[in-house]
Amino acid sequence: MLLSFAVLFGMRYDVGQDHLAYLDGYINPFLHKEYEPLFALIRDTLSNAGVHPIVFFAVCAFIQVFCLFYFMKDCKFLYPALIVSLFMGQFFIHWMNGIRQDIAGCIFLCAITCVIDKRIVGFFTLVLISVGFHYSAVILFPFYFLYLKKDHYFNSVNVQYLLLFVVAYVAIYNVDLLTYINDDIFYLATLSGYEMYT
Repeated sequence: MLLSFAVLFGMRYDVGQDHLAYLDGYINPFLHKEYEPLFALIRDTLSNAGVHPIVFFAVCAFIQVFCLFYFMKDCKFLYPALIVSLFMGQFFIHWMNGIRQDIAGCIFLCAITCVIDKRIVGFFTLVLISVGFHYSAVILFPFYFLYLKKDHYFNSVNVQYLLLFVVAYVAIYNVDLLTYINDDIFYLATLSGYEMYT
């Protein structure tokens, strides 16, 4: 089943703003050296072997879908809803647009299972792998320690309702929080080599 999803996701063409740039990077990897090491390793290995770009995009989609299903492994009763949301929601469009970011995010979902099981080595290994797909994932390292202190942060039901209200407000009214912290983001992006995205 995962392979069928991966092939279907991989066969899409010109989806989102970045898809054609990733395709060009796959066809001409020597012109696009700016990618993170694990993403570049997969891309360059398949490209140098002369594998069709659909296979490359299918491999990327497989990593994403595998991690998502692995994260939900203890809630298999939700698989039908997950499958519907993969095709009815934004995933179908977005996953081939922000490929590296979404792979890093999906791997982080697997890392969350390590946090819950208190497997610190597994968590840091998976976050390190996430960083290999997108450098911005480095900000995920502290989350293990935040979870350990979760009783201090989320013990209050009122705090949980407040957070729910804030998230709902931001989502419904499309509040652009980035405009408030734009200068800080630009500075951090410059330090990490991502100034081209700002």
